[in-house]
Amino acid sequence: MGKRAKKIPLKQKIIFSILAVVVVAFLAAGGYFLIVNKPVKEEPGIVLNKTGEAGEVNLNKAVRILVLGSDSRNHNIRGSRSDANMLVQINKDKSANIVSFPRDSYVPIPGSGQRKINSALAMGGPQLTVKTIENYSGLKMDYYMVAPFPSFTGIINAVGGLNFHFDKPLNDSLAGAHFSAGNRKLRGGEALAVARSRHVAGGDFARQARQQEIAIAVLKQEGPRVDNLGYLLKLTTILSKRVTTNLSNKELFNLVRLVLSINRDKIDHTVLQGGTGSGGGASVVHLNRAYADKVFAKMKQKAK
Repeated sequence: MGKRAKKIPLKQKIIFSILAVVVVAFLAAGGYFLIVNKPVKEEPGIVLNKTGEAGEVNLNKAVRILVLGSDSRNHNIRGSRSDANMLVQINKDKSANIVSFPRDSYVPIPGSGQRKINSALAMGGPQLTVKTIENYSGLKMDYYMVAPFPSFTGIINAVGGLNFHFDKPLNDSLAGAHFSAGNRKLRGGEALAVARSRHVAGGDFARQARQQEIAIAVLKQEGPRVDNLGYLLKLTTILSKRVTTNLSNKELFNLVRLVLSINRDKIDHTVLQGGTGSGGGASVVHLNRAYADKVFAKMKQKAK
């Protein structure tokens, strides 16, 4: 007889699924808000709210979540900027779309003209960022999530690491990222280095793509799924203690169930294309409008 597969402790499974629900927010926080060689402080600091028009979580329609990474080092996001702006759409067929806006994207911000997209959070909080991205994309958001400080490293360590595949070597001394091509089990600090690495070819565009790859790797970790009621209840309880939210327990339960229902093999992810230039006296990214329109049209079609 072959060796019996090692059973994954329930505690580790629960933590992995928590990470699956809030992974992009953790990545955003961990990717930007640390000074090199400064220790990572583990804090929850995740804010999850409904947008103005959102109702109860509906498992029979497409749901959109805007995930923002604030550069605040504490729980007060007032005046902070969003260095990560990631739109996640979960479709009725349980496929998902993930679209990232480069942090310096030069877009119209309601009431303020053309500005970098990351300034919307500072000027009007997550609500203004939601409205900015809704106007640009033509897509209505259901929920938004803000991560002002990283818990990412601590959670990765708590579950014993993250299985990740490098298509090619990654070497960024400023981020502390030195990895050869191939499969690797990343500890928390290593995963963080990958998430925040941008001093390599592709710059911030490549960093956004790596964050998406880590998010997908987390979603593909093995563990209980949506058919385990007891597990979902425990996970909802744990999340309710770690996030600041105006979602009811029922809504949070349904959102957890929805995220865990994503078909791991049907996740379409892209970083919006564009070119660097100047705008408002600063270096900015001018998005490729034609490319963006195709991305958003595809998402609208999937949502039907």
